[in-house]
Amino acid sequence: MNLTRLALALGLTALPYIAHAYDGPIHFEAGLGLSTFTTLADGTWYQQGLPHTLNLKHMGATAGFTGELYAHGNWSLRYHLDYVFVGHVSSDAMATPDDANYSVKTHSCIGACLPLAEYVGNGNDQGVVLSLQPTYTFPHDIAVGFEAGIYVHRATWHETVYNWFTPGTTIHADYRPKWQVAPMVGANVSWGNTTISYRYLFNQSHWDATNSVPAIWKGTHMLTIMEVF
Repeated sequence: MNLTRLALALGLTALPYIAHAYDGPIHFEAGLGLSTFTTLADGTWYQQGLPHTLNLKHMGATAGFTGELYAHGNWSLRYHLDYVFVGHVSSDAMATPDDANYSVKTHSCIGACLPLAEYVGNGNDQGVVLSLQPTYTFPHDIAVGFEAGIYVHRATWHETVYNWFTPGTTIHADYRPKWQVAPMVGANVSWGNTTISYRYLFNQSHWDATNSVPAIWKGTHMLTIMEVF
């Protein structure tokens, strides 16, 4: 083993002890978990009553900073400043291309279905969470916190439609990515430097007449196992 590898190995071995000894206001935190996206509405890129496959679960990742802003007795106020990769979503749906030919109440075609088109979409979401977390610490270093803040995020979505109204006609549609500010809430349980974190991100994409291709989701549940250093 050369000196560089030896120094790296010693550093990694000592990292947990250094993290435990450090008690300053800035700590690094990182974690992996599962994101579950919730769909925007029946009729947006899929029709519930017609064949479809939605891949709405994906691994998410978080990395950033946390620490205490205030502490008194068992209560403390912590902050989080985290980069979050929420995950990737894809869909493949057979749907009637005319909205007037489908009922979102009965989840079925109105009269006979028109020849179906195939809607294939995919996209992802990522951004930065800035939040505050009131926390109560119980004996044995077990802490329960409730989190609220903002999520500054950027969504992407691309949709390809095959056989749109007529066989052989293919169209492409894209959501133009832009940074948006959305609320987020969460709760977590910690023991020592390990945290199980739940967050709900209100990360619905904003669209209008000039950017009329929304992403398929309206919000995301994130469950993450975090480690604080």
